[in-house]
Amino acid sequence: MSTRTGLRAVAVAGLLLASSLIAMPASSAATTLKVPVGAPLFALPEANGAPADGMRFYAPPLSVHKNDVILFSMQGFHSATLLPAGVDADQWVAGNALGFGKPYSLRVPDPDEGPAGVKVNNAVALPPASGCGDATNPCSYDGSQIVNSGLFPQNPNANEFDFSVTINADAGDTFTVLCLVHLAMRLDITVVADTETTTTQEGIDAFATQKYARDARRASRLHQELLATVPSSGRGVLDAFVGYDGAHPTGTPARCRTSRPTSTPRTSTTSAPAASRRSSLTSILAQGRRQVTASSRARATSRAQASREPTRA
Repeated sequence: MSTRTGLRAVAVAGLLLASSLIAMPASSAATTLKVPVGAPLFALPEANGAPADGMRFYAPPLSVHKNDVILFSMQGFHSATLLPAGVDADQWVAGNALGFGKPYSLRVPDPDEGPAGVKVNNAVALPPASGCGDATNPCSYDGSQIVNSGLFPQNPNANEFDFSVTINADAGDTFTVLCLVHLAMRLDITVVADTETTTTQEGIDAFATQKYARDARRASRLHQELLATVPSSGRGVLDAFVGYDGAHPTGTPARCRTSRPTSTPRTSTTSAPAASRRSSLTSILAQGRRQVTASSRARATSRAQASREPTRA
């Protein structure tokens, strides 16, 4: 082989090798993101024993690719309900879920029990009829209709309640996920092009860790404030919160979602310091900044003379 021919062969081989090293556009592999829904704040040391639950999706607004999977991990009595893309969440809630007897209200009439009959809405409580939702068979969300986890897992014997959804909506679609039990719990998700970066699991975990600790500390402070309303004699007036709303994720104070004030709260008559006497009625829903007006606080509480034994709500 001549020198010229040999050099030509080497040049061609070098060109082929170089071309193989150039990154070529390719469809991104599907990613699974795990989002905690609610949190047992009472288990954290920062809560200092406050009987508190976190009422939020513990994730920042998400950016995902089409075909990514989101696994919602329920940490309490919650749903993960995906609204159609482009729907205003406030308007949807007002028309479909807020109050009694609407298509996605938690409580609806029960004709079998007469005019005053009430039952839990199957559209809210039951898992998808198709059987989808677990990690091996995620439900499909294309942005055109509601996808709801229900309040219970498909497998009644499951130790955990996880709900998986494959995002099949198109790039540019934005939608809201909310809880049908706690309507101010919301998470915004945007589908982006494959060439754009998306939210990572590390980002979700870091966000959740920070919010867990902050919510638990705020719950602890509020719990101590409530306990301080009980005089050292063990008898006095106690504010018993069924739920304590913080700021809506958009910054608007969340509405109180309790249907009526609590029953008469009662605390121990022992001579122990007030800070050591906890009413189990004090359920603190730590949810962002504590922003509650005097009027909304009055609606969320009942004031009554304390008596002997603690009572559970």
